[in-house]
Parts: sequence; structure tokens; C-alpha cells
Amino acid sequence: MSENNFREIISQINKEQLHNLLKNLPDNKMVILKFYANWCNPCKKITNICKEYFMKLPENAIIIEVNIDDQIELYTFFKKKRRVNSIPAILMWYNDNIDNGDLWYISSDSVNTSMKREVIGFFERCLAISNKIKK
Repeated sequence: MSENNFREIISQINKEQLHNLLKNLPDNKMVILKFYANWCNPCKKITNICKEYFMKLPENAIIIEVNIDDQIELYTFFKKKRRVNSIPAILMWYNDNIDNGDLWYISSDSVNTSMKREVIGFFERCLAISNKIKK
């Protein structure tokens, strides 16, 4: 956990920037992308869990939180590709599982619910992978 309780979280990213980030992702890094909205009650339900795990994740995890009201285009892209179907949605990529071709948007793991057990399970898997790949 970060000693100062601060974690850099990217809040503005478009499809091309995300594609480039994933295409050039070093072997020891992972990306976690969370889609949410301030008005979304299920999103609010998992806010504290997400904050807790964002702080627990090692520095090799790049965290992105996208408010769909501010960046609907990225969310719409993932929805059209059937990678998300509602919010909250959290996706994770790490280098071993990234397709650098046309299927780059397919995540290594994801969770598309506000069920506490499922969200915690997702973040525990992220922690395990993050610790495994960091060098």
C-alpha cells in the first residue's frame, strides 16, 4: 500500500490512447479499467472496495477510472464489442494475454456486477497476477 494513501488514477483516456497503452504495455505492468457513473447506485456500492484495492495493488498496476457521463465513447466502444453490458464494469489486462491485433480490447479478466464477493474476487485475482508479473 502506498505510504501516503495516494494513488495516481487516470481519469481521462480515449480508445486510441488505451489501445496504445495496451499495445506498449511492459511485461511487468497491468491495466485496470473501471467504468462507473456518479448517479449509479451499484457503482456507489463498490466505491469503497475499489478504493481499498486500488491502494493495495502494487505500483505496476495502472489504474483508470472512466466516468461514462464524461467519456461515453470509450464505454460505448466496449459495449458494442460485448465486453461490458452495464455499470459498474471493471476490466483488467496484463501483457501475457493482450492481443496486439484487432482483438486488443478483449481483457484478461473482468467483473460486471456490484456483488461484493465477485468484486473482491476480481481484485484478489488482480493482486495475485500483479505480484506474479512485477519484477
